[in-house]
Amino acid sequence: MLEIVDEGLGDEPVMHIRLIGAVTMEESRGFFDRMAERDRHGGIPKVFMIWDSTEARMPSLEVLKAWADWSNENKEMTARRCHALVHVIPNAAVRGALKFTSKLAPMPCPVHVTRTLDDAKSLVAGLLAALPDR
Repeated sequence: MLEIVDEGLGDEPVMHIRLIGAVTMEESRGFFDRMAERDRHGGIPKVFMIWDSTEARMPSLEVLKAWADWSNENKEMTARRCHALVHVIPNAAVRGALKFTSKLAPMPCPVHVTRTLDDAKSLVAGLLAALPDR
């Protein structure tokens, strides 16, 4: 399941997404559509995205390919709409693999990987405080 816990439209521009189990193709397409909709509406703030994968399982190869394709096709939108991506991944090996992958296929915004949601929230609080308009 892919759940958008917080859209980041309030006082703090932080979008919190929680992944539970293996994300499906239908959930993925719904997310892609939601991000395209957000991008079409000017005035929606640029956000920090927290991806909480604490309860996630590996999705199918079809879903992984769809995410990779979408990421590659939407780099400009990501640059426009995202200050940074912050992944919460409890497993050290998976954290290391994501860090390695981020070096091989860089995103158009900073990517951070943390072990816990509290670590991610602390990191984002520091990044928020460092924004020039704060």
